[in-house]
Amino acid sequence: MWVYISSQETWQHQQIHSGMVCKMSLVSKFKKDLNLLRAAANDEIYLDHKNPKLYKKLIRYYSKESVTLSGDYFEVYDIIKENLKRDLKLTELNQ
Repeated sequence: MWVYISSQETWQHQQIHSGMVCKMSLVSKFKKDLNLLRAAANDEIYLDHKNPKLYKKLIRYYSKESVTLSGDYFEVYDIIKENLKRDLKLTELNQ
């Protein structure tokens, strides 16, 4: 099954795998920040301290992706980090 996902100016075809849309848009949206995102996902840096503006963008991104971000500050950070790990891993598997 194919669905259309709106990126900022273009439409992309994405295939649904096991009931979940592969998040290629994460890579396209944050292309210039992939090294920082990988470092944050691997616990090499704390993204909220290293680049708070990017961290806020990730919160908005995942909120729009219907990820529930509730709890205290540290719980939200862990939720963001786990989703980031998953999405980066899915992206690498699909390349």
